[in-house]
Amino acid sequence: MKHLFTAIFLFSLILPLQAQDVCNQYFPFEHFRSMTFGSYDSRDRYEGSQTWEVQELKEENGEKIATVHLIIREADGRRLMENQFTARCSDGTYFINMEGAHLNEFSASMTDGIDIEIEGDDISLPNQINEGTNLPDARMDITIKGIITINASMHIFNREVKGKTTLSTPVGELDTWEITYDTTVRAGLSVRGSVKEYVAEKYGTVRTENFNRRGRLQSYSVLEEAVSW
Repeated sequence: MKHLFTAIFLFSLILPLQAQDVCNQYFPFEHFRSMTFGSYDSRDRYEGSQTWEVQELKEENGEKIATVHLIIREADGRRLMENQFTARCSDGTYFINMEGAHLNEFSASMTDGIDIEIEGDDISLPNQINEGTNLPDARMDITIKGIITINASMHIFNREVKGKTTLSTPVGELDTWEITYDTTVRAGLSVRGSVKEYVAEKYGTVRTENFNRRGRLQSYSVLEEAVSW
């Protein structure tokens, strides 16, 4: 698949919540109404983009919940697919649906006129992390129905906070935490890999690097635009 290793992971038209405490310092939806990530191969060639646009931001039963419109585009700007996912902040922990963070990895299997069914876990990130913190695993199962039906899955595991690093990005120089994890993607064949993810206060994930099982960089995504409320 052309975008098999593209990960990333992963906000418009309503007023932000006012005068409320921030639930989680990595929950970006209170700060930005849209975020766009560029996707690149290992030779820095542009492959497309993924945009998150907030459709609704509300507080319910003590949780802050964002409904987010996802747009995946090809390198030429053509819309490859659109979807909707939710992210929430509860008891200081940031949860995001797997499809919001990782659906882009299956984009090579998507064409016009398909139907997508997704089931899976939320990826979670607590408010307080430190070097050596272990984070929960997550899994996503996806069925792509078109001329033929494709069943695929993604499992992320061995998530660990490695340490702090300063990262230069298109939105500025940011202090980040580096988080690593292993992945298994099954879509006919089973492919193992690993990921380095960088998260920053207020922005959440700002860069994701995807490696094959031999540790060679395959692709990466980076936050290129964040539009404040």
